[in-house]
Amino acid sequence: MVGLVMLMTAIFTIIPMATESASAAENRAEETETMSQEEQSVEPRILTNLALTLDGESSEITAAVKNVFTLFPSTVYVNLELYVSDTYTNGMSYLDMELVERKSALDLNMGESISITVSTQGRQRYWCARMRYKIDNDSPDERVTMICLYAADGMLIEKY
Repeated sequence: MVGLVMLMTAIFTIIPMATESASAAENRAEETETMSQEEQSVEPRILTNLALTLDGESSEITAAVKNVFTLFPSTVYVNLELYVSDTYTNGMSYLDMELVERKSALDLNMGESISITVSTQGRQRYWCARMRYKIDNDSPDERVTMICLYAADGMLIEKY
């Protein structure tokens, strides 16, 4: 009887210890995995500042993108588009306008810019610029200027 009690005590002591050891090993593995994920996430991120502008003068409208600053080497793909419309409606976007011209840069380095310059054709119209860009392996993104009314001479009248 004493032997049976000792055997039962041993079994009830060993099983929880084995479970705790396995659980502790799993926790250490999870901690190691978490640490390696954190180490990956603290790698330097690319910081790029792109400036999108829309301007007019001398009967011309110019849309431009400039890579103002890039921290660490990176590939900055940029697609610049210029849109125009003779009319404006509330809530209008570039989707309601006509694409005038498109220009791309496969790698816009810091300090470089791309631009599109077109004639107003002597008419007062609404203009908008759109930039789509992708930095290294990040997801593509876009920015769009406000819709701007420019006079025939290229002078800004109003922003919408």
